[in-house]
Amino acid sequence: MTFNYPTIYDIISNMDVRQLLKQNNFTYNHALGQNFIFDTNLLTAIATDSGSGQGYTCVEIGAGVGTLTNILVQHYDRVIAYEIDKRAYSLLIDNVQADNVKLINADIMKTSIEQIEGQIIGRYRVVANLPYYITTPIITMFIEGSTRCDSLTITVQDEVAQRLVSAPNSKEYGAITVTVQAVANARITRRINRLAFTPAPNVDSAVLHIDIQPNKYDIVDMSMLRRTVKCAFAMRRKTLVNNLQSSFNFDKAHCYSLLDQLHLSPTVRGENLSVTQFVVLANTLARQLNNQ
Repeated sequence: MTFNYPTIYDIISNMDVRQLLKQNNFTYNHALGQNFIFDTNLLTAIATDSGSGQGYTCVEIGAGVGTLTNILVQHYDRVIAYEIDKRAYSLLIDNVQADNVKLINADIMKTSIEQIEGQIIGRYRVVANLPYYITTPIITMFIEGSTRCDSLTITVQDEVAQRLVSAPNSKEYGAITVTVQAVANARITRRINRLAFTPAPNVDSAVLHIDIQPNKYDIVDMSMLRRTVKCAFAMRRKTLVNNLQSSFNFDKAHCYSLLDQLHLSPTVRGENLSVTQFVVLANTLARQLNNQ
């Protein structure tokens, strides 16, 4: 997959936004993960990667000064854009003038799903150039907390994107991989070179598209699945038997019996199990513990 670089045309076409930042002596807040994209072609591609906007509301997280927002308002019926930084928000208001947008100066991590969805009629999609430090909480918030969010299209650290689309028996495969893939389909739509951002971060990024499918598997108890996955990856070097014994207070014989029922090797580790096998294991545990 090739990297996306900003073109000279795109840099020039966004000179008005850059000038707005310069006129207001705007300085980037590294603590908030402010790395802006000014490449119009790339921003348009991100919006396109999110799928059809017809009939949908888009929730944008970390709108910055509105470079992506101005693309999203052309792609979606309605856009609700959140920006935590008051300095960026004041420029966002000046830069985004569309009739179908609502701009909110708030911390999305302190905003509940109920508050977000209370402003939305019907189904919606999330699109964001996410600050790296809130990637996992944001994904978890929407795939586990929402019943109306269809997808997330998010620009994230390339390493994180690779982790979320990884397969069993790889070093990238972990708890967050299973948690996401149990209720969604994730794929990388494009990789973005760090030089496409201002200021340039220390790592490359990727656009990750997550289609949420809550009924992808027949999960008896989602909390048990999360507990099982957390247990399996608690100590990667230990076998699943040892992790189950430690987390669930089972004796070793019971653990071996459990794995035998599921046709799993007694030496298997969490990283060896497919998402399907994790669901079966969690469902079995849920039934066993509920019958105690």
